[in-house]
Amino acid sequence: MQRRTCWIVSACLAACVAAFGEQSNGKLVPVKHPALGATLGVPRGWKADMSDLGYRLKRHDAVINVGLLGTGQFDPKQYFDKLARVSNVKRVEAEPLNIDGETPPQALFELTHEDRPPSRSRMVLLATPQGWYVVGLDCPTAAFASHCPILQRIAASLIVPNAPAATAPASIDQPTRAADADGADGRHIEETLHVSCVPPEGWKRQAMTDGKTVRWVAPDGASLVQVNLQQLDKAMTAEAFGQAWEAEAIDANNKDNFKRIARNTSTVNGWPIYIGVYASDTIAMKNVYLAGPKHRVYVMSGIFGKAVVAQRVGLYDAFVGQFRPLGGTPPALPTGQAAGAAGPGPLAAGDGSFRLTVPQNMLAQRPQANTLVMSGKEGTPAEFLHIMVQSQGVVGDVEAVAAHLQKYREEVLRVRPDAKILDVEAVAVANKDLKGREFTAEYIADEQRVTQRVLLLRDTNGQFYTVVVMAPQDVYTKQADLIGTLVQSLEAQPAEE
Repeated sequence: MQRRTCWIVSACLAACVAAFGEQSNGKLVPVKHPALGATLGVPRGWKADMSDLGYRLKRHDAVINVGLLGTGQFDPKQYFDKLARVSNVKRVEAEPLNIDGETPPQALFELTHEDRPPSRSRMVLLATPQGWYVVGLDCPTAAFASHCPILQRIAASLIVPNAPAATAPASIDQPTRAADADGADGRHIEETLHVSCVPPEGWKRQAMTDGKTVRWVAPDGASLVQVNLQQLDKAMTAEAFGQAWEAEAIDANNKDNFKRIARNTSTVNGWPIYIGVYASDTIAMKNVYLAGPKHRVYVMSGIFGKAVVAQRVGLYDAFVGQFRPLGGTPPALPTGQAAGAAGPGPLAAGDGSFRLTVPQNMLAQRPQANTLVMSGKEGTPAEFLHIMVQSQGVVGDVEAVAAHLQKYREEVLRVRPDAKILDVEAVAVANKDLKGREFTAEYIADEQRVTQRVLLLRDTNGQFYTVVVMAPQDVYTKQADLIGTLVQSLEAQPAEE
C-alpha cells in the first residue's frame, strides 16, 4: 500500500480543554481527494474538509491535518528542529508511533497558551511516490492520548497513487512559514516581493503566475489576504497611488459593483499608507496601499464574504500591522509629533479619532486604523514599555464607564487568573474633556512581575477610548512620569461628519 505523510503545527490548535475520548475501533470511510488522487479513511463523527493539497478532519477540539508537503530531498530532523524554532514551541521526547508496521519520521510538540490550557501536536512524515505527506494531530493535552490511536489508523489508511500530483509544491527545503533575520515568530520572507510578513496561521499560500502577487486563502475559502507589488519608475505617494487605483477599479471598471465605504491615510511601521474600504452586496474589501523603498508600492487586500467579515477583518489588520518592506528604511515619525488614529475603524464608519504626543524614546505604529501602539526604543530605559490607545467606536453615558471597565477587569482575570487588581479610581485628562476610570493589575509572566494599567475614558460626545499600559514592574515604576505625560497629552478629535 502506497502512503502518505503529515502537516505542520496547525493554526487550528485546540481552543479549550475538553474531557472526551475517541473510540479507535470504528469503521473508516474512504474519501478520495479530487486533486491529489489519494484516498484517506475518515472516522465516523469527524467533519472532513479538503483543500488543494490535503484533508482537514475535525471533531470537538481535535484537528487532524493530512496533506502533500512537497517533493525533493530534505532531512526530517532538521525540518522538525527548524519548525520548533520558528514556531516557538517545545519539542518533547516520546515513544514513536507505529504506522502500519513502520516507524516513519515524527515529532511531538508541546504548546502553552496565555488564554487556555496547554495542547500538543504530533506530526508524522510519510514518503510516497508523489512526495512527502504529513499527518498531524492537534489536540488539548488532556485529551491527546485518547486520539493517538485514531491518528495511527488514519495515517495507515492513506493510499497514494504512483502518478505525481498536479498541485504538488515545488520543494520542501524549509517549513512553509520561515523566520526572517530577526527570528520573529511565524514571520515569512517573500523574496520576490521584497517583504517580510506574518500570514494568518492555517491559511494556504498561493503565488500567482505574474511573479508579483502572493495570497493566503482561509481554509473555508471565504476570505483571503493578498499582497501585490507594483514597481514604479518614479516615486509616488501611497495616497496618490491608492486614488489612482480607485479611479481605475472602482470608478471606471467596477464589474463587481463595489461602493466606497471609507478612506484614510496613516502609517504602518513608519511607512505611509492609504486605506480604502469597499463593499458590494456580498463581499467586503479593505485595501492598504503602502509606499515602500525603491519606488515600490504594495497593495495589501483583505477580501471577505459578508458572513465572515466581522470575524476575519482582525486577522487582516494584524497582517498589515506586521508587514515590513525590505531593502530600505521607513521615514521616521518626527520626535514629539502628534500622532492620531486614522479616522474610521476597520470596515465600519463612525469611530472617533484622537491625538497624542509620542515620547522621544518610543516608536509608534498603527496595526488598525483606530489603534495606536507604542513601544520603547531598543536600548532605552523604556525598552520594555508597551502602550496601546484605541478609540472604541462605542458611545455611552457616564454610568456606562464603570460597567465597561468591569468587563476589562474580568478579561484580565480570565487570561491571568493569578492577577491582583490593585485599585480602581477616577481619572481625568487635563483640559481635554476626557474623563473616566482606571484600574491597575499585577501578575507574574515569564518569571517577572508585570504591571498592567487600563484606562477607559469618555469624551463629551460619549465616545469611549481605551488606554492600556504594560511593562515589567521596575520599568513601569521608573517610567511613571513618561506614562503620565503621554496619557495627559491624549486629545479626542471626533471625525467630521
